[in-house]
Amino acid sequence: MAGAAVAIHAAMKNRSLLVALALLAAGCGTSDPRGSGRQAQAAACRAVCANVVEAGCKASSDEEACLEACREKAEIVATSDSDHCHEAFAAWSRCAAEAELECDGFAVSMLPCRADRDHVRNYCELGLGPDEPCLDNPVYAHLCPEEKPRALNCRGRPEAGCVVGGTDNHVDLYCCP
Repeated sequence: MAGAAVAIHAAMKNRSLLVALALLAAGCGTSDPRGSGRQAQAAACRAVCANVVEAGCKASSDEEACLEACREKAEIVATSDSDHCHEAFAAWSRCAAEAELECDGFAVSMLPCRADRDHVRNYCELGLGPDEPCLDNPVYAHLCPEEKPRALNCRGRPEAGCVVGGTDNHVDLYCCP
C-alpha cells in the first residue's frame, strides 16, 4: 500500500485529487492489475477525460463523449480474462490521466500514451499477447528518426531500444536501431 501512497502524493502534486483517486482505483501500487474491476475502470475513465478536457482542444472538449468512448473500451477490458489486457488498460489510463496532452489540430494528441493504447487494442480487442513478434515495415521508415531508422509493426512488446514512431494515428509503428 506504500506504493499507492507515493502514487497518490505524486498525482496530487501534478494534477488533482481525481487523478490520485483514479490511480489508486486503477491498481497503482497494488499487485492486482485488475484493480477493483469496473469501479476502478470508471474512476480511471473520469481521470482520463478530465485530463483530455483540460488540454482544451476544440474537438476533445466534450467530456460526456470522452467518457462514453472510454467506458466502451473499459467494458471490453472488464470482460477479458487476459492479465496483459488489464495491465495495458491500467498503464494507458495512468498515462492518459497524467500526461501533458497537447492539441493536434482540433483534437487532443495521445502520442505520449500511444504504446499503452496500442497494447490495449492488441491485448484486449485482438486477443494478442506481449510475445507477438515485430515485423519489418520499411514503407514507414521515413517516419523514423535517423538514429532509429528501422520501422517495425509491433503488436506485442517492441524490441529493446525501439521508440514509438510516426504520429498518434500510426498504430503499432515503432522505430528501432
